[in-house]
Amino acid sequence: MNANSLLYLVLIGTILAAGFPALGDSPAPAGPIGYYRIISNAEGSDVYFDSIFQGQIRNGEITVPVDISATPFQTGRKRNSRVHT
Repeated sequence: MNANSLLYLVLIGTILAAGFPALGDSPAPAGPIGYYRIISNAEGSDVYFDSIFQGQIRNGEITVPVDISATPFQTGRKRNSRVHT
């Protein structure tokens, strides 16, 4: 096993063991799961979909699980005390 494969396995294991800590207070999807991956340089910004808090940008990104059989979100917003978008 090369170093890249080992790093990949450790990363996946860490994410699974941590239970996706960057997901915020949003409820877990009930149906088939898809993901939004938001990449931003606004570290610490709060991320909202349809005014529902999803979590914060950490290490330049956040991954939000979504139920792909549900109605899609209509709006997305990130908010930071110093940066507004």
